[in-house]
Amino acid sequence: MGRREGASFATVSRSASSLERKAVPDIPDIYNELAAAYDATESEMISERPVDLGHIFSFAKMVGRSPELVGDVGCGTGHVTSMLSQLGLSMHGVDASPEMVFRARANFPSVPFEVGRLEHLPIETGGWGGAAVLHVTWHSDAPARAAGLRELARAIRPGGALLFGWLESAPRRARGSTIQLRHWMGHDVALELHLVPMKLTVQELIAAGFDVLSATLREPILPQEFAARRGLILARRAGSPYAAGTYP
Repeated sequence: MGRREGASFATVSRSASSLERKAVPDIPDIYNELAAAYDATESEMISERPVDLGHIFSFAKMVGRSPELVGDVGCGTGHVTSMLSQLGLSMHGVDASPEMVFRARANFPSVPFEVGRLEHLPIETGGWGGAAVLHVTWHSDAPARAAGLRELARAIRPGGALLFGWLESAPRRARGSTIQLRHWMGHDVALELHLVPMKLTVQELIAAGFDVLSATLREPILPQEFAARRGLILARRAGSPYAAGTYP
């Protein structure tokens, strides 16, 4: 799924039992409904996030100009994938939402896009020279994150680069808590956002087989962004020499 945040954004706590009793739609089905709204502003949103842009450029430099495929998992409608392609990478966009992939192909017909999930990536072992995974795990609990990161480690060759993004914390929310969304981008939704502290995220990446090279937190930059602190990590596929306990 993509990375778009919208202005019409409401949250409730997990104690909202009336919502929890409802049958929760499959997440890709929700993003199919959100795809048009997402695509309308994603290009503007990413160009106005300077911290994110700096990490995207750094990731491209880490990968270098290589014929190896590079994944963009949760590519949405393809704007970040296209940006990385313009920076010289051979991109392979993957998203769990068929509607997102349909729009990505229409937006950027020269870039290959494919329907797929983080936990079952459509690539052979070691088939990617790197991958961008920006906020795909927003909706994943700890077991799902662990499974997804193991699959990511399978897909990226040893030494391959990783750009990883997630939600770290939010005002008036306990560290490591979950936010439940009722309304997003003009649509009624039933989505959970998992806030994961930086130390835990680093530990999870190391456990999956990545060397963490840098870890950055940023505050919301744009008025329409959801009020949560974002994390961005640059890493490589290998065993890590760093101790997770050294991170605050």
